[in-house]
Amino acid sequence: MVPLPHHAIVGSLYSQSVPTDLVRSISGRDEINRSQGASLGGELGYRLYSGARGADGLFVGASFVSMPLAYPRLANDLASADLVRFSALGAALDIGGQLVTSSGFTIGGGVGVMYLDYRVPTDIRKIDIDFEPHVLPRVLLTAGWSF
Repeated sequence: MVPLPHHAIVGSLYSQSVPTDLVRSISGRDEINRSQGASLGGELGYRLYSGARGADGLFVGASFVSMPLAYPRLANDLASADLVRFSALGAALDIGGQLVTSSGFTIGGGVGVMYLDYRVPTDIRKIDIDFEPHVLPRVLLTAGWSF
């Protein structure tokens, strides 16, 4: 939504999945049980655009982020692994560019950085992971129609 020239409010909703092979390599277990719970996330933010036609041109922006995360833990049978989902809140800062053609076709991209504030829930069956990042890079790709 572009309420004023050069100023846009952006939002997105997404679903996240974790590849089973990744969970196998982290957990050291061959069998992975299906996990329960939603893996939806999203963000809401603001962008300042340099172009003259709405959300067009170079941009800089910030967003509030809700990111779905998961950690592996041993299942009750101790032979397989469960994937436990939880959510993290954070913020992102992005720069990039976007082109809106005269017909409304829109394409763009950018890069950014995101900070997530979370603590993995206390769980005695949790399989330790040495890498729990809180600052992550972002790559933005956009294609669609503006009207």
